[in-house]
Amino acid sequence: MFDLSHEKQATRDAYGHTSFGQSALLGRRLVEAGVPFVQVNWSQFVEVLFPNKDYGWDTHSDNFGLMADWHGPLLDRTLSALIEDLEQRGLLETTLVCCMGEFGRTPRINNIGSRDHWHHCYFSVWAGGGIEPGRVIGESDPNGEHPATDPITPAMVGTTILELAGATTATRAQLQVLQDGGQIIDGLV
Repeated sequence: MFDLSHEKQATRDAYGHTSFGQSALLGRRLVEAGVPFVQVNWSQFVEVLFPNKDYGWDTHSDNFGLMADWHGPLLDRTLSALIEDLEQRGLLETTLVCCMGEFGRTPRINNIGSRDHWHHCYFSVWAGGGIEPGRVIGESDPNGEHPATDPITPAMVGTTILELAGATTATRAQLQVLQDGGQIIDGLV
């Protein structure tokens, strides 16, 4: 299961020959083998852009260059390959794909021409697993600083994931996600 050389070369190429791309492919293989929960991270030192120096998505400097030349294309390639692969194998309807970070980026550019951490307003991408496709839920204010409609809390994200995974209300209560507005994201399910 962990030996990716058993995959067709075209499949490996579709995901991209990066740590993140091949990790997502391994994640698909784990799902295919019946593993009920798989998490694939892209964080510090997963994709080393410069020798001994990579900050993952921590783009306090060169945010725009990294997003245009590195993060954006790599995420687009890998995430689209994963979703297409799951769909072609008949696994997408029963596999929830949730792509998100723990915060967004400042709506204003910092003093070195980049962006810093911003927890007030950010986005996530969801596919498969019983969600309604093609939805945009919520919107930001004109400056992208705060939610203008339908704010979603981390507890709501957790509750929605557990609901889609079939967790009972008692299980969700044990995990304490019902605190702080832990309700299902309206319009997603």
